[in-house]
Amino acid sequence: MLPDTAGTAVSVSFLHLEHKDIKLNLISTYETVADCKPTKKLVSWAIRRFQAKIQAIIIRIRSKPSRSLQHIRIPRHAEDAAADEAPFKKIPTMHVLGIKNFDPQLVWLGPVISATSVLSQKASPMANNKMSRPRKPGRLSVYLYIPNIIGYTRVFMNCYAFAICFSNKWLFCALYFISFVCDGVDGWCARKFNQVSTFGAVLDMVTDRISTACLLVILSQVYRPGMVFLSLLALDIASHWLQMYSTFLLGKVSHKDVKDSTNWLFKAYYGNRMFMAYCCVACEVLYITLFLLAQNDSEKLMDVLKSSITEGSPISVLVGLSVFGWAIKQLVNVIQMKTAADICVLHDINRKERP
Repeated sequence: MLPDTAGTAVSVSFLHLEHKDIKLNLISTYETVADCKPTKKLVSWAIRRFQAKIQAIIIRIRSKPSRSLQHIRIPRHAEDAAADEAPFKKIPTMHVLGIKNFDPQLVWLGPVISATSVLSQKASPMANNKMSRPRKPGRLSVYLYIPNIIGYTRVFMNCYAFAICFSNKWLFCALYFISFVCDGVDGWCARKFNQVSTFGAVLDMVTDRISTACLLVILSQVYRPGMVFLSLLALDIASHWLQMYSTFLLGKVSHKDVKDSTNWLFKAYYGNRMFMAYCCVACEVLYITLFLLAQNDSEKLMDVLKSSITEGSPISVLVGLSVFGWAIKQLVNVIQMKTAADICVLHDINRKERP
């Protein structure tokens, strides 16, 4: 009962809470420090405050029924929301019965009006577990991530592009380059929408390696000597395969983590996104340009390069810029293959030295 006399202690009803092995008796007392009379506003505020506290406690009990209530903390936002509407200043004093080693700062209930309607609600253990644990993404949902869908689009785009590569060179080059650009778009989408996945990273790398390998095989059939392009294909696959395998041996998450490398060019390549993007774009643009410049099936590679550079046309500028980035990327591939091979050899030596 709330008294009409201002400035006196306001004592309200007794709460008895039982949940399995938890038994709690609470009496909440408030002492007013300002002159006021209890009104409908005070009662309304007390009801809202009590409901917020009890609901917070029941949510915690349902989620962790086996833990002692003395470890339950009330969310501060519920307390602050009710305190902002308080009609008068107050000093809370809590008397708790039935709990050993209770810290009064852990649980702070507002004036207790009625707990019957709130405590009567019960939930099954399966429902409680579903409420307390975040839902794990299903297998299908990972396959349908936005960056992974972009990866599937790249695969179909490349398949169609290589199917028409000899009948329509310009359309092939356009589709191939768009697929290459999408490689950066899906990475941005993965970070933007928090959909980074190991499957997506593997899908990207496999798509890149296969598309580049197919283009190099086509160039090996167009230019002489074709062994040049086949050697570049072997270097590209070997360096990336060894780099991935050495990454797993070291327990790293990404093959681009080369902070512990001693080679400055290797660290600059993977450490600077713009530099790496320039080298990759230059390499792909050079291959596409060589495919467009080929007039027949027996072109000599050096003759085509010399004629395209000495013409002074925009194509010559494009080829010159592309050759520089292409050379850096091939050098990085050699460094990457040697560094990864050293890691594999050291792993074998350390394994044999173990007793």
